[in-house]
Amino acid sequence: MELSQIYSLIDDNNKLDSFIKNQCDLSINVSFSELLDLFIVKSLLEQKNCWNTDKSLSVDEYISNFKKKISKTLNTTFYLTNSLITNFLQLNKDEATKKTLYFNKLLTENKLWTRLDNNEFQLFLNSEYAELSCILSDKKVADKFENIIVNFFIEPNDKLTLLSNFLFLRSAVFNDFDSLIYFPKTFEKKYCFQITVNRFWM
Repeated sequence: MELSQIYSLIDDNNKLDSFIKNQCDLSINVSFSELLDLFIVKSLLEQKNCWNTDKSLSVDEYISNFKKKISKTLNTTFYLTNSLITNFLQLNKDEATKKTLYFNKLLTENKLWTRLDNNEFQLFLNSEYAELSCILSDKKVADKFENIIVNFFIEPNDKLTLLSNFLFLRSAVFNDFDSLIYFPKTFEKKYCFQITVNRFWM
């Protein structure tokens, strides 16, 4: 679904109820796009200012149903976490761009980053869709992919990546993120911060 359709769904209790009954049936398999949409709806429901409060609705129950469906799908249809990356990168650019943050959060909330192999992690990190604030919110990710992450900062692919890295480090210094940010153990030893800043000003 388009994000605009999802927002419309959240604002219409009847549509939302129908959607949940159709999509949260544990016996029905869903596609990757449907899985991502389920996660987006769940995330929006968790943000109390984004849904229309109605005392007749059991929002907590809705969220619980979404979580069960998402968990089951991740452990069956997409038990190979690499396939999530492959599917996301196959979305059309417009849809992928609009849903980037939610996809990153899907992997973060379900602790899926560390289930990726090195090649898939590097592929996604070097894409335009990687949200470092999500990826580096887990110390285990920083530890497992230490060399890849360090090289990502020291040897950025292009000027846009260099700019993004610089802005990310600046935000990390000023604690602009909702969660803690974990850098690899060798990040400081290899002067990654200084190298990134120096390259940015060159």
